Amino acid sequence: MNKNPKTQDLIGNKNYQLLHKLHYDGILAFVLENIKKKTLGSLAYFASLFILFFLILILSKQVFSVDAITLKRYFLAIFYGFILGSFAIIPFHELFHALAYRLIGAKKPKFGMDLRQLIFYVAADKFVVNRIEFHWVALAPFIIINVLTASVFFSLNTNWQIISLYFLFFHNIMCIGDFAMLSFFHSHPKKKLFTFDILNEKTSYIYSRIEK
Repeated sequence: MNKNPKTQDLIGNKNYQLLHKLHYDGILAFVLENIKKKTLGSLAYFASLFILFFLILILSKQVFSVDAITLKRYFLAIFYGFILGSFAIIPFHELFHALAYRLIGAKKPKFGMDLRQLIFYVAADKFVVNRIEFHWVALAPFIIINVLTASVFFSLNTNWQIISLYFLFFHNIMCIGDFAMLSFFHSHPKKKLFTFDILNEKTSYIYSRIEK
């Protein structure tokens, strides 16, 4: 059972401070602002991309050195990885967010999108999550998709190995919003934070407990 304060316990309560109010129309600006902060969240995001880019370079060098793949098939592999990692994976990515919400007690997580900002999201109306729970919700798709792909990587042929690395690379790029939210949380390391969405307002609220 979720033991966090309810929305009515946070709003207008002198023991809690409204730290940030994020309207969905401003998500892109919020993401770009927070992913640039020097926090564990932003560091982990860029590190994951650097590691995958490094692995892509190593595998590419190996396959071309032994003529294991033609240049045409290599560029097709990049294209397939881009399509799978940037578009085809979206429903599964959001489903893992929803599953994480359900596991921490949210009854009816909702799916949404804003094509003007190229943003897809899952939110649970007026369901309050704390710092640790938010980490699970935010990172669930990243962890599950990376672990599942890594678990089958060495059983794949060369062509599919290349596709899978580009798939992860493009998918992890698309995780920028999740890591930007984590970066915001990490920029307030000593605060006890709670966040929730009010869907009819299309707004996320982040509150911190005022320590006496």
